[in-house]
Amino acid sequence: MAFNFYDFNDQHYTLSHFDTSSCYEPSQRHTFMIIFKDQSYHPTLDQASSSFLNTALVMLGELTMTSPIRFQRASVDYDDSSVYLTVTALGKVPPFDLFRPVMKVGHNTSASSFYADNPQDCAAACASSPTPCNSFDWCDDIITTACLLGQRHKESEGNPLNSNIDKPCVHYSRSENVSYPSVDVASMYLMITDSVYDNLFQVRIDLPQNMSKTYTATDIRDDLLRSTDPDSAAGSSLKKFAITPNARFVNSFVNTTHTMVSLTDCAIMCLQENTFTCESFDYQFTTGLCRESSNHPDMVSNPQTVLNRSQDTSVYSILYTHDYTKFDATVIIASADKVLPNVNGDEMCARACTTNLDFACESFETCTDGNCFLRKLHRYDAGAAGMQQSSNCQHYSRNYLFDYIPRQFKTLQVPAESVANVQSVDECAQLCSTGVGLPLCAAFTVCQGQRGDTQCSFTTVDPTQNPGVIQSSDVCSLYTRANPMPIANPSTSRVLVTSSTSTQTPSTTASTTKQSTTTSTTKSAVTSSGKWL
Repeated sequence: MAFNFYDFNDQHYTLSHFDTSSCYEPSQRHTFMIIFKDQSYHPTLDQASSSFLNTALVMLGELTMTSPIRFQRASVDYDDSSVYLTVTALGKVPPFDLFRPVMKVGHNTSASSFYADNPQDCAAACASSPTPCNSFDWCDDIITTACLLGQRHKESEGNPLNSNIDKPCVHYSRSENVSYPSVDVASMYLMITDSVYDNLFQVRIDLPQNMSKTYTATDIRDDLLRSTDPDSAAGSSLKKFAITPNARFVNSFVNTTHTMVSLTDCAIMCLQENTFTCESFDYQFTTGLCRESSNHPDMVSNPQTVLNRSQDTSVYSILYTHDYTKFDATVIIASADKVLPNVNGDEMCARACTTNLDFACESFETCTDGNCFLRKLHRYDAGAAGMQQSSNCQHYSRNYLFDYIPRQFKTLQVPAESVANVQSVDECAQLCSTGVGLPLCAAFTVCQGQRGDTQCSFTTVDPTQNPGVIQSSDVCSLYTRANPMPIANPSTSRVLVTSSTSTQTPSTTASTTKQSTTTSTTKSAVTSSGKWL
């Protein structure tokens, strides 16, 4: 067999070139900053920053007895006197992700097996096996439910059958021949912390003419969040802010100051501020200085009037669109309930919707003409028939799913107090948060039916306070609230639209011409048995 390679590039990429952080659970990603205080970046690292970065990553791997690839999204920053190394450490990957299904095989009842609840448990047993384990068979048939561990990759412990009918087992093979030790990310961080404070984390840079320079770490901190951190933890405080790096507020726009606090605490204090409306804050990583402001950079046409450049400080502004899902080139046909002209971008339109006191704003639209259209209707209330294409506008509907933490393959032992068939999980979250699905709804489960139907079951029982009610499920997922929050009762203003209402609506040309038509609405409701009326 011959292979022809065309335009082959033998360039060796740096360790920071690779990024598999999205493959890891949020609990197994840890971002931290190693500080080299009073050690100048110039002139040594002007030419040797890549060497510094690679050497530091290799050292981190050696300290934690793992692969340097487990330290990703590494970057080197500096100010007038110090150097800062920011890294995201990756801990354990879910064992099931180490394997891939290869083929269906027969159930070898003569092979040694043990009971497992699901393929995930079987994968965990293989990954933690004291003897070499490179594959497993997961069998779930009329004979029994079994997990068969194997030392080979593609070959199965069960003999392949000629018939395509009776193959009750799935053979999973390990996707790599070798794995580095799987160290928990918390343990990794403790090892690195000990090394830093013992003055053992030293990065040596070789220079021309047999010269060298050594950078010794002086401090380490992990109270920071990267602007593109893939953390998907719903409801977390920092996810509610947009980041403007290397910037700080002009002093005259600062309302209050906190010293020696973490970044997370600074975000929480801004969200909980009750003496004024905190729209944003700046945070200095090297000192822990937190300064809150009642000004949002998007409130002004030129943000440079309120912000100055700063090497080690970032500005965090409330991300109002975080609570909404965007649908490009789409609008609700029904007329808007409120129109605001000359709004400065999507963020300020989202802010107008979130802070609107005239009615409960469920969605909004922005158009190229600068108008902002606020609505009582959610996209789900309007339905597919109530939407239309508009090349000059985009629609945002409130996304209540951000308020919940998913737990896959889990359900509740307690009976459902209300049930509804919906199109998506987002709709379940909306019904629970607004109280339409069930007043005082605390959690819900989503189960997939045999025909692909999605069924929501709502309950007022809080599983986080009653963990004994949680049980395993093959077809359901449990959603619990990420944070305690007020729960609204069903509102008579929530309706299902069957025809257009009167006032303004964005058209396909983003016009604001008034329309006058009749209105016909039907209240959405759930019966005591959980059926929609």
